[in-house]
Amino acid sequence: MEIDEFSFGYPVIADLKLIVLGHSYIEGNSIADNKDQRFAYLVCKEIGLDKTLILGQGGQTASALKQYVKNYAKWFSNAQYALISIGATDFYLNPTKSKMETCILDCEDIAKTLMSYNIIPVWIVDSGFLINNLEGKDQIKLFSDWLMQQDYYIDVRQCFRDAKGNNDPDAYLLDEKHPTIAVHHSIYEEIKNQADYLFQTEDKADYIKEIKY
Repeated sequence: MEIDEFSFGYPVIADLKLIVLGHSYIEGNSIADNKDQRFAYLVCKEIGLDKTLILGQGGQTASALKQYVKNYAKWFSNAQYALISIGATDFYLNPTKSKMETCILDCEDIAKTLMSYNIIPVWIVDSGFLINNLEGKDQIKLFSDWLMQQDYYIDVRQCFRDAKGNNDPDAYLLDEKHPTIAVHHSIYEEIKNQADYLFQTEDKADYIKEIKY
């Protein structure tokens, strides 16, 4: 299920498995006519559209997502997992070390809020942190290293690389920021390969794990 606008709250899904949060990679407006080809949609379709929510917002920053989760987590508190792609907007807006340190603190708060409802955050390490010959590589590494220190993360940067391991310009749309449909499919396959637990059918209680931030 995907929700675009809200008035008073979210629909309550009794058997909610997964929520998908984050910026435009999740929202999918860059491929507006093919939103059913987004990796977020493909993942949710595999799990069951009646057991999932896509809640992406284009241009979302970590601070905005932090507040969003604090305000609305109660509406999807029965979810098992939150698949999250965040941080790239923060970097593009302000590629400084202090900004990425703040981004990390925001993400820690996001995780704390989710875990207070026993929702396990699963972080996506994506192309926002695979940029060649660009000032700010150290800042990118700072955040991507943090992501990969978390208990649950999925590294999909290889989906954006060429045969030599460099950032592949053909992996992006003409805006040079958003992935092509083919890359969305590749990301979906990586998620299946690296996070098979998302697609299993056990009850939430079977998957709760203590995560300390």
